[in-house]
Amino acid sequence: MSDNANDTQTEATTSTKTNKPPKYKVIIFNDDLTPMNFVIHVLMSIFHKDQVEAESLTMRIHNKGSAMVGIFSKDIAQFKANETKALA
Repeated sequence: MSDNANDTQTEATTSTKTNKPPKYKVIIFNDDLTPMNFVIHVLMSIFHKDQVEAESLTMRIHNKGSAMVGIFSKDIAQFKANETKALA
């Protein structure tokens, strides 16, 4: 009779690690030409921020010179940048 408590089994496992694509920060910079209402509109329509967050980010952009408005994959970041430029 064999003692099952002392039996050992080994199992080979293979794991494949897939690298996630890098993320890109989208930053909006302040300038003297773009109205604040337009920046709020962009933040709400393209970056899906609510009114309060859009106003807060707009003031940060105005006072500090820039603000990060999102982190996206390269394709999404470029798409959102292009959408913003098209509205301007």
